[in-house]
Amino acid sequence: MFQLGLMSSARYWFTDHLLLDGGIFTNIYNNYDKFKSSLLPADSTLPRVRTHIRDYVRNDVYLNNLQANYFADLGNGFYGQVYGGYLETMYAGVGSELLYRPLDASWALVWTLTT
Repeated sequence: MFQLGLMSSARYWFTDHLLLDGGIFTNIYNNYDKFKSSLLPADSTLPRVRTHIRDYVRNDVYLNNLQANYFADLGNGFYGQVYGGYLETMYAGVGSELLYRPLDASWALVWTLTT
């Protein structure tokens, strides 16, 4: 399966810490009609959203993502962010990240939580 298209995105900084970011995708061509999801085993009670992608991308232009991010310098080499919204095609959620990077270090540690 493949898809060819154009992605346009925009971002707006409300403050030095608050960002709104979004993107729109325009389909040029795909071969999703050739994917036969009925041949896959039904081994889960959860909706098979990505398996049934053909049912979700019926329009040639659609919202790819729209999310808000808040960034903070927590001091002592720690930085954080929280985010939420429509994070990618067929997935909305919230999350947070904590970054530790000591001054003048060439390495960093990142902890991520997304739901």
